[in-house]
Amino acid sequence: MKYDKDNSGSLSNKEMKAFVLSYLTEVGEGSRLPEKQFNAMFAQVDENGDGNISKAEMKEFIEKIRATQIDDVQEAVAEIIHQEEVKELIDEIWATYDKDNSGMLSKSEMKAFIVAYLTKLGEENRLPQEQFNALFASVDENGDGQISKAELKEFIERVRATEVADVQKALIEEGKQEVQEK
Repeated sequence: MKYDKDNSGSLSNKEMKAFVLSYLTEVGEGSRLPEKQFNAMFAQVDENGDGNISKAEMKEFIEKIRATQIDDVQEAVAEIIHQEEVKELIDEIWATYDKDNSGMLSKSEMKAFIVAYLTKLGEENRLPQEQFNALFASVDENGDGQISKAELKEFIERVRATEVADVQKALIEEGKQEVQEK
């Protein structure tokens, strides 16, 4: 590998960063990559967590990009970073709200999280019980009365997909209006 300066057969954090920055410059995306974004991407690619990117890990990373048919490397990196941020968010939620350390969020623990989240957003911190019950039921996919990390991750992804679809619709409508105005 060209960027394997120490001939170890894998890329260190520094070598991987040189590779990514070189590639971004080559494709006209600039030569800056925020450290947090790079570290999140590196952690995602370094599947065994040994602090180096093996040829197999690099190959799998490239295959993931190709498999998802993402033409823009920045979009692929953003998706990897998003996945890492979701994992960090869920871990933070569990550390804060899983009071009984059961590995699951009970209905009351989930409500505490939702109320705190709405308050943080500056929204009314009261959530009608019937709305909360509907929200809880939509997240609790297996109906066991508890929320697993996987269920919360799926819910976050559904919310994100809805937001992206809403933005796409808005852009389409805006484009239609521009065409009509011309």
